[in-house]
Amino acid sequence: MKKRVWVLVLLMLVLPVMAFAADDAGRIVARKGKAVVLRDNKTIDAILKDTIMLRDTVETREASRLKMFFKDDSILTLGEKSRVVIKEYLSAGDKKKGKSVFNLMEGKLRSLVGNNEFEVHTPTAVVAARGTYFITATGIEEGMVFTVVTVIEGVVDIAHIDPAIVGVVRLEKGTTGKVFQNKAPMSFPTPMTLLNQLIDATELQNAPEVDTKAILEERKPAGVQSGPLLMKDSAPISRENLPALPPIDNPTPPIQNLPPPSNRTPVTIVPIFP
Repeated sequence: MKKRVWVLVLLMLVLPVMAFAADDAGRIVARKGKAVVLRDNKTIDAILKDTIMLRDTVETREASRLKMFFKDDSILTLGEKSRVVIKEYLSAGDKKKGKSVFNLMEGKLRSLVGNNEFEVHTPTAVVAARGTYFITATGIEEGMVFTVVTVIEGVVDIAHIDPAIVGVVRLEKGTTGKVFQNKAPMSFPTPMTLLNQLIDATELQNAPEVDTKAILEERKPAGVQSGPLLMKDSAPISRENLPALPPIDNPTPPIQNLPPPSNRTPVTIVPIFP
């Protein structure tokens, strides 16, 4: 009887810890300026090495950037005045594919996709990718909300967030997609001015950064060596390695400044470390 009591006590102590660990999605690995994490109706200052949890909302302030490293080796960098929610995160199992879903409510987000199936949702678009490098941004043009997706490496599929607006557009390196709130997605060759603008808006230079190798070492089981990252995002993007882009007669205008964060209900994303 005493043994049963002790077993029940141990389970009561261990299970909450296990549940908490399952919600652990990633870490903050670099920050410039001011950023916060909204969790359980509390606002927490974003600090290097802090954990990012499933259903967290991460926000950056003016002239700020934040880089996050997730369990599937994805690296996300938020530009200034941006907000993203960790909506869904499932680790890959023996026969199951992992999946990450992030809700970019406003601002700019650079995504270096790791091993999971990967989606970014915005107020107007669903962006699906795997093993890809791209930048997503939201803005307002002539009173209409829109999303821009620019591919740096790999392939990305974009669709409207409203299932009633049909059509999927595939974007490859050197192309950009644009999705207005009431229109089907469109695509065009990426204007160099737009590409440079998005890169600069999500660049994080001269800021303290956590070594992601150390995080990988913490995660791995004893006796197992960490595999290499799919791509590196520790250094600024070299313009020399970007695709040559043809001139555009009517280039997309620069993305306007975003309105301040609103009180809209956030969406969340769920990552899980092995």
